[in-house]
Amino acid sequence: MDINVYRAPESDLQIPDTRVSDKLVKVAARQRALIFGVLAQIFLNPIAKAIGIKGESAVIILGVLSLILMIYILVTAVRLSMLLNHVAITVMMGLFSIIPLINLIVLLVLSRQSTKLLRSHGVRVGLLGANVKKGTSPAPGVLAKHE
Repeated sequence: MDINVYRAPESDLQIPDTRVSDKLVKVAARQRALIFGVLAQIFLNPIAKAIGIKGESAVIILGVLSLILMIYILVTAVRLSMLLNHVAITVMMGLFSIIPLINLIVLLVLSRQSTKLLRSHGVRVGLLGANVKKGTSPAPGVLAKHE
């Protein structure tokens, strides 16, 4: 008899890879950065008033900070859209991000797209976006859902 009883059993069964991919990590990071940029823009004036900054220099400082945040939000939105959409749609969203009030709709659309992508891969998305790291596993029960 040539049977080795101590040898590991052989199987052609494949275990699915449940780790979070690089693209999902980038989408989650950019969505989170976009949310924090918008929150910083919203709370910029109330924080400045609470600190008590007054005068012409305050207007200049707030204007510069607001401009920096607007550029940051625009660049982050375009980078997120490049991961989620075609180049033509990304260009349109970038152009619409410059127009006031329409830029909020663009940001909501991008946030919704990224949330939908992340949730479809089993990543939990909260109020401030997803907090994922490369190589981590998604939420429990995802394997059963995708089999």
